[in-house]
Amino acid sequence: MLVQYKWEESDLDKIWKELYQGNCYVFPYSSREYNENIFTYKKVKPTTLFQQDYFLVYYKDNDKATPLMIMPIYVKKKCAYIFGENISGAGNLDFIYSRDITDEQFFSAFKELGQYFKGMELKLYKIN
Repeated sequence: MLVQYKWEESDLDKIWKELYQGNCYVFPYSSREYNENIFTYKKVKPTTLFQQDYFLVYYKDNDKATPLMIMPIYVKKKCAYIFGENISGAGNLDFIYSRDITDEQFFSAFKELGQYFKGMELKLYKIN
């Protein structure tokens, strides 16, 4: 189950930090603190004026007690990208996910993401 959050929501902040700190394989560019800078300063880059930001949390078995992944996405011109890839000059970007997530849960999350952004192309740059 995908649930959309606003950047400012405390629940998103808490989930982000817990997932990030619990997985040593997630890169520093995916930290909440790093993305806070991106979110704050993106408004000074003209190319971001028309992008729409989505912060989606994928939950295990439709249970809001068990978040498995955060999918920070921005949409521009019928394409979806990982949030921050057009601003930060970051190295590797990624989704923020639990170290216990399974391949099947990843596939399910991407299937739901495809339904969420139906008719759009998902472009994943800077994935390690």
